[in-house]
Amino acid sequence: MTNIDDLDVIYKLEDSRSPMSKGKVYLIAAGVFAVLGFVFSGLIAMGMWGLALLSVGIFAANYFSSDSPITILTRDKIISKTKAGEKSVFLSEIIKAELNYTENGRMKKVNIFEADTFSADEKSMLSIVDTDNKRVEVRAEHYNLSDFISFLDVFKVEGKQSRLVTHHSYDSLISQNDNYLKQDYKLKEELDKTLMEAYKALYNERGEMYVKSNPQAKVLYEYRKNQNDMGIYFLDNDYKEGLQIADIEGGKILIQNAQKNMEVVNTRIAYYKQISGKLQQMKSAYEARMKMNKITAKLDNLQDQNNVQKEASDEYNFQVETLKQLEELTLEVHSLDMLEKTTLLQEKAAILGESR
Repeated sequence: MTNIDDLDVIYKLEDSRSPMSKGKVYLIAAGVFAVLGFVFSGLIAMGMWGLALLSVGIFAANYFSSDSPITILTRDKIISKTKAGEKSVFLSEIIKAELNYTENGRMKKVNIFEADTFSADEKSMLSIVDTDNKRVEVRAEHYNLSDFISFLDVFKVEGKQSRLVTHHSYDSLISQNDNYLKQDYKLKEELDKTLMEAYKALYNERGEMYVKSNPQAKVLYEYRKNQNDMGIYFLDNDYKEGLQIADIEGGKILIQNAQKNMEVVNTRIAYYKQISGKLQQMKSAYEARMKMNKITAKLDNLQDQNNVQKEASDEYNFQVETLKQLEELTLEVHSLDMLEKTTLLQEKAAILGESR
């Protein structure tokens, strides 16, 4: 049995009505029958006294054996506890959460995660099913209706968030990050071509032998299509013949802009790689945690389960917050268009060094 004190409880739904209040109708009936027993005589009196004793017995059964379930919502699961035992479902593994309710005298069902609005009455029931076909049912008849409706509101928010993060966000953000990375690799190739064309238009192309024979020459740019190819060198002040001063100045500005753009793209690529690594690490941790949760769920009778659940809950909170920060960082890196903005990302990028 799970110890409630060891859980990160968001909402605890329990019957606030006392056994006395739930059985008072039978106690009142017993009193009425007892009075009638004094009024009448003979067989009628015996019948009234018998009904009075029966009402007292039903009241006693209600009072001493009341077993209204307690429903507990944590950051990662929903638990239903009774004297007979408990059932639990992880929010991330819910495949169906249907609310049954009455509207205009007709019974209706609605997916609580998809419904914009919903209503509930004393006969309403929330039916929850997970990927292993485990089921938890929360019936309004066991609780005060206002408490039941408040619980539904909180469950809808927490359940949607948990399912969104675990089922979609990792793969979605990894895919988005990879697409941005591919775009920047392509942009880098285009910038390389532009930079090469700019140098060719402005400077003479020199080979390694020329550079070695002119050790005083300053190499501005070296190009190798492949690592084993001979290098092409462009040297400072080694302009092509026939160029005017305006051509030279214009060419230099073109090269400077291309170099700045290249630095920005390289910065974005570096961030994307770090974000990708962090996301893969978090996804692996999530998958391992889900496996652990399934194993833990089968070990309900082990004393150390409470510690495992507490650690899993803390880890979940960390993962959700980190994922949101990584999503924000990815979008900010994607919008990076000036080197001056890179300093603004450094504080937020510190999250890439955090680990669990």
